[in-house]
Amino acid sequence: MKILISAAETSSDAHGAELLKALRTQGQPIEAFGVGGPKLQAEGLRVIVDARERLAMGFSEILTRLPRIFSALKELTRAAELEKPDVAVVIDYPDFHFRLARRLKRLGVPVVYYIPPKVWVWRKKRIHQLRDSFAKVLSILPFEEAFYRKEQVPVKYV
Repeated sequence: MKILISAAETSSDAHGAELLKALRTQGQPIEAFGVGGPKLQAEGLRVIVDARERLAMGFSEILTRLPRIFSALKELTRAAELEKPDVAVVIDYPDFHFRLARRLKRLGVPVVYYIPPKVWVWRKKRIHQLRDSFAKVLSILPFEEAFYRKEQVPVKYV
């Protein structure tokens, strides 16, 4: 199985590494490529975009790195076109991943959102984006499953 993983933050990198490790225990060979940091790389992610060099967290940091962020979107889209992953898994980092998911969906790549944004707290309108752009949402908070189901978002608590 070929998986595009996008984990653009330190915490996402740690969660992504654990996810990749768990998937590999299922017995099916997995080829993973995409965005990650040192933990995902240690688990065998082939890096297309190194999260430490390209992406950003805070508002001021985002402004200075905007060209790099858009470049990362283009690189990942191009990689998906060439490599044709069976699935993409995006972790947290919603503004970047909503854009990436729309691009991947147009390419016919099903996208799974692992650790989605907390739309039940703020920016609830994003629920439409989750419903329209993602094949599945994997939630790490037990109460989110009922919330997403009520909003007709395909969800599984993990």
